[in-house]
Amino acid sequence: MASPVPNSETFDQYRVIDNEQFSQHLTRFLNSKSDKGYVLNLNAEWGAGKTTFLQCWYNELSKSHPVVYFDAWKSDFSKDAMLALVDCFQNQLKNPRSVNKKFAKDLLEKSSHFIRKTAPSMAVGYVKHKTGIDSDESLIEDFNETLGLDIAEKECGDALKEVLKSLVEQRKKVEGISEFKSTLQTMAASLIKSLEDSDTPKTYPIYILVDELDRCRPSYAIEVIENIKHFFDTKKFVFVVATDTGQLQHSIKAIYGNGFDAHSYLSRFFHKTVTLPPPSTEQYLKSRLTTIIGDDFSFSDLYITQMLVSIFDWHNMTSLREIDKVIQDLDLAKISGKQFKILPLTILAVLKRLHSTEYAAFTKSRVNPYRRDHNARDDQDYLLKNNAIPSVTIGGSKAESFESILFYVLVGIDNSSSPSLWDSIMAGSVPSHNSTSAVGAVSDRYLLNPNGEASEFPSYMKVLELSGHFE
Repeated sequence: MASPVPNSETFDQYRVIDNEQFSQHLTRFLNSKSDKGYVLNLNAEWGAGKTTFLQCWYNELSKSHPVVYFDAWKSDFSKDAMLALVDCFQNQLKNPRSVNKKFAKDLLEKSSHFIRKTAPSMAVGYVKHKTGIDSDESLIEDFNETLGLDIAEKECGDALKEVLKSLVEQRKKVEGISEFKSTLQTMAASLIKSLEDSDTPKTYPIYILVDELDRCRPSYAIEVIENIKHFFDTKKFVFVVATDTGQLQHSIKAIYGNGFDAHSYLSRFFHKTVTLPPPSTEQYLKSRLTTIIGDDFSFSDLYITQMLVSIFDWHNMTSLREIDKVIQDLDLAKISGKQFKILPLTILAVLKRLHSTEYAAFTKSRVNPYRRDHNARDDQDYLLKNNAIPSVTIGGSKAESFESILFYVLVGIDNSSSPSLWDSIMAGSVPSHNSTSAVGAVSDRYLLNPNGEASEFPSYMKVLELSGHFE
């Protein structure tokens, strides 16, 4: 079958994220833990690059190991995690050689009673299609073989069928787990042996990368994890389950109740949790914005990188996926051909996504959501922020809190500063009391389409309104 991951997804394509070394450490660690089987939780918040990492790692691991890539979101509709997992294994681990095909068929047969219990109509038809066993015939055979009975199909009424079926299912659930795991191991051994003399020999362990749980229904995400632990956690198999662990714990509580200990519950399913290293926001911004700004200015300039990173950090926008949406807004403004100030446009784009009420108040009535007065009363309704962002000194002016800087940037969105003021900033000779003008000069320095017609405030709103139609 075709690879479930594009071959183009490699760590070389994402140097700015730079997680290749982390993947190598992880591979060495998991290889050393694989003898008895291992289930690792790879934790990162939504939008932090879990899918990119897993797909790049898949292509790297595939050079030496059999690898299964399970996209949980694609099977969420099936309402049966066991069925989806078995189908994924059967498709991605089977080998064209007939001996391995036999074990792939055995895997389906061994899992059939687990599947049938949870999704009778769909799963039984699926098993019949894959194995050639009729559902009623298989059911009567199960009764007689498992319970030591001798019942003909015509003697078995519907009520008796249900009772016997429950007994069979219960017994097979207990006895069948070890049989299922044994078949899984045999199938894996067959695959590795069949590839010994090929151009691409593989070695243990078998890696299974589970992705996109964040997008699934909470009940389905939990079912996937439970099935992995109960049925697939076996020798020489390594599972890496990518989750937003905090969000997953909330999902568990939504099902079992707020008082439920979701942390302890999850710890039963994972041997260890590791957190995907966060990429450098600064490097990511430089990489993405270089293609947008062209030669308009250089990121080696004194303030632009510091200001952009601080804007995202102050608002606690750490997800690269969300940051990229803001960058797409800048790209849309660039395409318009008009001149836009990057800093106020970025601030407004962040506000629109994280603080819609304050964004609406500013766009309609110019109510500035930021505080410029350090002595303002604490009970005033200002935005929650990251207090770790240090104060900023621009060109000799007095140090200002970053919130004050944000305030001044929005105040000056329609204003223009004297070009000579930038020279004073670079010379460090701005009067200490002139912070507002200094911030205005910095904001005026960094422009999209610097030779275009200067945009007034309504144009900023139009760009951000238009961007909403592209999400």
